[in-house]
Formats: sequence, structure tokens, C-alpha cells
Amino acid sequence: MTSVDVDLRWQAFLRRFDLEHTFRLFKQTLGWTVPKVRDPHTADLWTWLIIAAHTQLRLARPLAEDLRRPWERAERRPAVKTDDVQMELSERPLGVFSRQLVLADTLDTERITADYEAGVLTLRIPIAEGAKPRKIAIGGESEHKQISS
Repeated sequence: MTSVDVDLRWQAFLRRFDLEHTFRLFKQTLGWTVPKVRDPHTADLWTWLIIAAHTQLRLARPLAEDLRRPWERAERRPAVKTDDVQMELSERPLGVFSRQLVLADTLDTERITADYEAGVLTLRIPIAEGAKPRKIAIGGESEHKQISS
């Protein structure tokens, strides 16, 4: 076995993870094994459809490189360290953050505003007009009636 053969086998060994992850993507995300087809021709067509979808996703990847994907969370990383600067105290934690709000029907979701200043996110969520308290006039007779039992 020559050094070229060893290098070729090493590269194939390293790429096996790409292949395993591709099959996992096909099966779990793209639904390759979901349909239970009986005809081999139909199975082949379904496989080609999945391969075409995967190819489209791979070709579109550079278009979304700078965008955070829906499954990725915001992450705060430490500042770049230099030799002349040493951090003594950090008031904010580092790591991955995710925040979700469940809004009630009584809020006006069309008029939500958000501001981000000095590292603070401020959300303003107004109450819907239909949910605000209102005054109801109560009318009645001027005479009081007594009910006997």
C-alpha cells in the first residue's frame, strides 16, 4: 500500500461522517423513509425527489450564510482577549439565550414596539381596545320594589 492509497483511504474515512449526516438529514428532516411505498419505481422517484430537495438546499446555503437559522439561538460570546487587557468583572453572563412570550388575546399584537438601547431590550405591548375597562351606565326605575318570598 502506497502513501497515496493511505491518503485516499484516510480522506474516505473522514468523509464518512458527511455521508452519515446526509442520510440522517434525508431520513429525519426531509422524510425519506416516511412514505411506505410498495412499488420500487415509486421508491426510486421519491429518492430522486429527496435528492433534488437536498441539492436545492445545498445550492441555497451561500445565500443565507449571514442569517441566523430558525433552530439557532442567539449567543453572547466573550470579548476578544488581548495581552494588555484583562477582565476583572463581567456583569452579564455569557452563553446561549432564548426568550419566548405567550401573549394573551387581550393584548394588541398589531401595535407592539421594541427598542434596544445600551444592551437592554424594551418591549411595549399595548392592551387591546376591547379588553380595556369601560363604564356601563345602569338605568332603573326611580321606585324601589320589595320582593316578598
